[in-house]
Amino acid sequence: MGYLSQFKISFSGLSQGLHEYNYTIDDKFFEEAQFSGSDIKRAKINLDIDLVKQSGMLTLTFKFESQIQVSCDRCLNDNFIPVNGVQRLIVKFAEEREYEPKDDDEVLILAPSETELDIAQYVYEYINLLMPYQRIPCEILNDFSLCNQEVIEKLTHYQSHGTPAKEEIDPRWEALKSISSKKKNK
Repeated sequence: MGYLSQFKISFSGLSQGLHEYNYTIDDKFFEEAQFSGSDIKRAKINLDIDLVKQSGMLTLTFKFESQIQVSCDRCLNDNFIPVNGVQRLIVKFAEEREYEPKDDDEVLILAPSETELDIAQYVYEYINLLMPYQRIPCEILNDFSLCNQEVIEKLTHYQSHGTPAKEEIDPRWEALKSISSKKKNK
């Protein structure tokens, strides 16, 4: 039984109605899951899941409250940002031939013979969906910036001076270009 086995919810023996699950997700979740391309350096996430079991379907509501460490898009310093939100997943039970596929990310179709649901991938995806597109955790607050000033100065220097001046072309290449252009003009 690994760390991620706690994210498998066995619903076959549950009575109809509301069932609550609480998880504390930390760095180990991201290490164990080995999700590719994760920008998350460290995390402390409180996840509350409300599962409502009904006849023929489950409704899961994921409530996230977290502090996630990411690299600043501006200066590359690692800082924490709050990531909070709610996501929903609907699980329906149907045979493949009974179900008409629709383009809906909120609905998951499982065979009636299934007895558990692995939510680890959904948790990971929902965390990434809730993260801000632009990650600048060290933005200026009360005239104070946590950004790495050395990096900011270098960026400012390159922005103000632009790219290096265009180098002169070697006269031999210039002569070859003129020969090439003469042939095209004939």
